[in-house]
Amino acid sequence: MILVSYTPQDELDISGSASDLQAVRAQLLALAQGSNTQFVVEADKEATPKPYLRSLSAIKGRVTVGPIRVSVIDDSVEVEGSKDSFLGFASFFDFDKNSLQGEHTHHEYYEGNQFVHPLSVPLVVSIR
Repeated sequence: MILVSYTPQDELDISGSASDLQAVRAQLLALAQGSNTQFVVEADKEATPKPYLRSLSAIKGRVTVGPIRVSVIDDSVEVEGSKDSFLGFASFFDFDKNSLQGEHTHHEYYEGNQFVHPLSVPLVVSIR
């Protein structure tokens, strides 16, 4: 099961085994390539989030328009964007089955990035 850890305002980490993260990737790809317009992936709410302040309960995805925007709303991560944007976002969850603990990717906005919304919460996706 994945762990979603958060320290407000801008420290967010989604972690799990390579197979956990590949399962999230599969959900993202299904959203981007299929007829579904939303999904929910449950997270381990009871896990210790250290060094972050709290654990969140889910990742929710929803097809809208425009670049990917990652937000924390109440007790979950909400991701929205166009189907094309979800294709790119899914690549951040693509870890080899032999990936080692600590390997990670960074999903965040930078000037001129047309695929990440400027108000998107910076995200680290990591192997634990």
